[in-house]
Amino acid sequence: MTYCNLAESFSCKKRGDMDSKTKINENISFLRSKYAHLLFIGLLFLILVVFFFKIAFLDYAPPASDSIQWRASAEPLIEYNKTHHDQALWSSNLFSGMPGYLIQLSAKYPYLNDLRRFTDKLINWRIFLLFTAGLGVYLLMIFLGFEPIIAFICAIAFPLSSHFLGLIEIGHNTKFRAIVYIPWIFFAVHYLKEKRNLLGLGLTTLFIIGQLRENHPQISYYTFIMLGIYWIFQLIRSIKDKEIPKFVVFTVFILLAFIISIAAVAHPYLLNKEYGEYTIRGGSEGLLSHKDKDYVTQWSFHPAEMITFLIPNFYGGVSPYYWGWMPFTQTSMYMGVIIFLLALLGLIYSRSYLVKILMTVSIVALVISFGRHLPFISNLLLNYLPGFNKFRVPAMVLVLLQFSVVVLAGFGLKVILQKFEEKDKKFFDLIQKILIISAVLFFIFLLSNSVFQKMSFTKAGETARYNASQIKMLKAERFDKLVSDGIQAFILILAFLGLTLIFGREKISKYVYLFLIFALVVIDLLIIDSRFLQNLTPQKVIENKLVKTQTDNFLLNDKEIFRIYPLGSEFGQNKWTAYHQSIGGYHGAKLKRYQEIIENCLNAEFKDRIPINWNIVNMLNAKYVIFNQKIPLENLEYAFYDRKQKLTTYKNLDYLPRAWFVGNLEVISEKENIWKRLNNPEFDPAETAIVETEISDISIPDSSSVILQEYGLHHLKFDVKTNTTSFLTVSEVYYPAGWKAFLDGKEIEIYPTNYILRGVVIPKGEHILEMKFEPDTYKWSLQLHLIGILTSLIILLVGAFLFYRKNYLKN
Repeated sequence: MTYCNLAESFSCKKRGDMDSKTKINENISFLRSKYAHLLFIGLLFLILVVFFFKIAFLDYAPPASDSIQWRASAEPLIEYNKTHHDQALWSSNLFSGMPGYLIQLSAKYPYLNDLRRFTDKLINWRIFLLFTAGLGVYLLMIFLGFEPIIAFICAIAFPLSSHFLGLIEIGHNTKFRAIVYIPWIFFAVHYLKEKRNLLGLGLTTLFIIGQLRENHPQISYYTFIMLGIYWIFQLIRSIKDKEIPKFVVFTVFILLAFIISIAAVAHPYLLNKEYGEYTIRGGSEGLLSHKDKDYVTQWSFHPAEMITFLIPNFYGGVSPYYWGWMPFTQTSMYMGVIIFLLALLGLIYSRSYLVKILMTVSIVALVISFGRHLPFISNLLLNYLPGFNKFRVPAMVLVLLQFSVVVLAGFGLKVILQKFEEKDKKFFDLIQKILIISAVLFFIFLLSNSVFQKMSFTKAGETARYNASQIKMLKAERFDKLVSDGIQAFILILAFLGLTLIFGREKISKYVYLFLIFALVVIDLLIIDSRFLQNLTPQKVIENKLVKTQTDNFLLNDKEIFRIYPLGSEFGQNKWTAYHQSIGGYHGAKLKRYQEIIENCLNAEFKDRIPINWNIVNMLNAKYVIFNQKIPLENLEYAFYDRKQKLTTYKNLDYLPRAWFVGNLEVISEKENIWKRLNNPEFDPAETAIVETEISDISIPDSSSVILQEYGLHHLKFDVKTNTTSFLTVSEVYYPAGWKAFLDGKEIEIYPTNYILRGVVIPKGEHILEMKFEPDTYKWSLQLHLIGILTSLIILLVGAFLFYRKNYLKN
């Protein structure tokens, strides 16, 4: 029989590769009653909220640096949205100005994701989503025909994966939220394949749109790779079983689901795509156009690191103790040694077609994750797989393995139960042999773990960064972590094999065995999970990190429109962008032109061997320079000292205003030559502008003036006056996909100036110059967005009604 009591598991029926011969222990009747699902779903929720109680209900959170960085950069946009009907589309405070699409741009119309607005009143969204992730696995396993207790064991293993907790700890929130949708999407697509009905189509669009709206394209890209593998396998199976018409219907439904989903996320994805072409990830070469392949593949998962699936601290765990091949890591892909062993049993013994699919997904994920350690495959994918070169961190694809393993573990448990029912003595004899071998290996490990001391336990560059005593302490700590985790892994393996053998010898009942396995799985994962989220802090304290400092207050007292230049390590801190317009900051997809200026010009030496290119700083309207040391330069005047932050603010005496007329134009088309000219101390941006095409009929004005009348995120207004047709340099970042210039209401051309700024031609006389951020893509992407959302909801509601009528309104 199959277990499909949860609304008949959406009309689940027996499938050949899912038939269960398991005999139910009649003495535990509630495990097969209609309340079993409520019991296990409730227990799933209870375990998560108890273990993460402080986060769930007491408003504690990890002081995640990435979350704080994001909040600081998003603060001006969030504040704008509070007081304006239109959405904030441009950020003036980060990197002298950039589109705000990938900083803070919520979907215009509410959808599944917005349920958190209500659940947040009851429970913290992080724990609610962990529960949601587990619930998705549970429903999938039930639909596949697993009995509730096995579905529950797999369900609790998924959200307790240490990878989730690592993401929460470091504040990779969009990635975390996107991964939560993977089991739901897989469930919906598999249901659609089995049923080929409107409910399946509605569910598929619901969850794909939900994941895409979390705005983490890389996770969605990998999810679609998994669905592509699933589709190929179903194609092969349909040909083999001569069920091509059914497969064609399924394929049509899948295509419809993607078309509707793409329309529903046209806002903001079309804006993101348009913006992406101007970033360091843009163009057909993606990130390869910006750096070499090493930049794209730095976070490649070395094949040797697969041992961390069993011993998470074999390579030190997370930084600073991590000494593997990646630059650093702040999370782990440990899925539980018991779950991993069960998955291996499923792979070896199960004949289910779904096992073959998930095995292929796992292998593909591993191969992709190896990145530069498998250069032939990596280069092939980077050069020829569409869109693949837009992403860094190949190891991120292991989220597919994380999902596959917990489902495969269910098949492993099912194998054990089937072997028990079949009284397969050979199988349990094999378990006994493996138990003995594991015990011997454990004994050898205990006696000879000093052999591991011969390993290097260091990363490249550490011998230069630390002194000898620090290196010695670091090696000792890493060795201890390896041995401790190794002992723990062996104990868990022996416990699992011992329990399985006892069960196979009929010394304990089926449900006692399953509950003991559940206990082992939870203990295994919670031991590792306890290493994360150690520094929980009240949310109010975290929010206070954006409280204005003395330096902030000093700068805010200056009511002029200007930018600041935080030097050194302060340059990449978004804390400055919360209240000020900075020429620095941090973002993973900054404008390519701006990035190239940072890399090739900003740190060119001009005066006294200090690596500051004053041409760049001055033309970016940087009125103040902030540093933690004295800067003995004549063009800088002491302005303020923040004793608490130990930061000195200097006034830049040579900074240029937001717009100025120039006397000369230089036409340079090749970017490398533009950079060289900007790096030349003889070049003066106050007098000369570099343009990339010929501009005729420009003269040097004898008298001119520029007054900034209005300044907003999307609108600038200047009063300009010149006695001849002249060229005006505007210290705003050049971005042609949205910014438009109007002179006395008539649109005029904006020229890229000094590589990253804007320039316009101003005819003789007095004029009103306006610049407006009006991306055409924004307007029609909203229309597609609304159409897609409404279509998906109508299909879902109609499908749900037809399902209800078919299953509950029968005479």
